[in-house]
Amino acid sequence: MFDRMRSSSLVIVLSVMVGVSVTVTLAVTTLHGIYSTIEDAEAEIATDPYGPGSVSYNTGSDWPEIFTPSVSLIELALRSTADNHVDEGDYAIVPGFKWVAVQNDKVIESGNNEFTFGDVCSVFQGVPIEAVSFSRDGKVLVEYKRPGIAYGAPCEGGVRFLIDPDDFIRLNQLYMMLRNGEVGARELVDLELREIDLG
Repeated sequence: MFDRMRSSSLVIVLSVMVGVSVTVTLAVTTLHGIYSTIEDAEAEIATDPYGPGSVSYNTGSDWPEIFTPSVSLIELALRSTADNHVDEGDYAIVPGFKWVAVQNDKVIESGNNEFTFGDVCSVFQGVPIEAVSFSRDGKVLVEYKRPGIAYGAPCEGGVRFLIDPDDFIRLNQLYMMLRNGEVGARELVDLELREIDLG
């Protein structure tokens, strides 16, 4: 088992986007070595379901633009779907904005809203989802692992929705295309997300 070196820092960056808005980025960074097993990654995620990462906001807006997952979470997600099969406990990372149909029987409360079965809310790029069970027709019931507190239409952490197993695996592939900066990735992700049913 590889030893891991860790160091953490808190960074606040204030930048002005010409003629648009002020963007504040709060980032917690962690340096560590490579995980030798998926259990190592899971052990870290268990202490914080999102893992070290960052969230970018526009001031004056409740709608987060982008979540940046930690290296440990990305590795966990990629190992989860490396066999092109989805099991309970597997992770995927949402590659972009998408409306989903809530499947929770009990009310999930956010900062100023609540969601229950049949409601619609939005998911965002970089947020992990975890496979928790399967429906009778073979779809994956997933739980949205959003960090922090949501306001308005964005889904709160704990919201559950359905996705086809092949689409669950594809989410990780699409996210990595974005992360690796592949040419045309954003357009391809947006196009494919329109075809993926998250209900």
